[in-house]
Amino acid sequence: MSNFLDCKASKHKAMWAKALKKNIANARDTMTMLLRLNPMAHQTLAASLINPRVGYNAIPLPVLEEHYHTASEVGVMLGVSAQKIGRAANANSLKTEQNSKFFLDKSAHSSKQVEAFCYNAERVKTLRHLIHDADVA
Repeated sequence: MSNFLDCKASKHKAMWAKALKKNIANARDTMTMLLRLNPMAHQTLAASLINPRVGYNAIPLPVLEEHYHTASEVGVMLGVSAQKIGRAANANSLKTEQNSKFFLDKSAHSSKQVEAFCYNAERVKTLRHLIHDADVA
């Protein structure tokens, strides 16, 4: 009976290790496809795929030092559409890693995950200046 239990435990460990290896490979493949994501998003992705498999926080979740806003949120704050925020950001080359970041987000109209560019408070101020000064001129 002992050999049977040992064999069963050994098979369980092998299956567990195989599943962990697949989760690590999935995390690596996803990060390869989403190169623009910042390192904190990569760390969150790896933690969400690996930590549940190992049963503890082997990869800690990163701590955000500041709040980031989506284009929709910034649009609501400034009273314009998210598309206008995106156009202003693209036209003025504001989509840089300096004060903003790419995050994974759920698509509003499907079950897909998509890259979302989010703005920090400094970029929101810049966008407010660009949009409201352009409206005045």
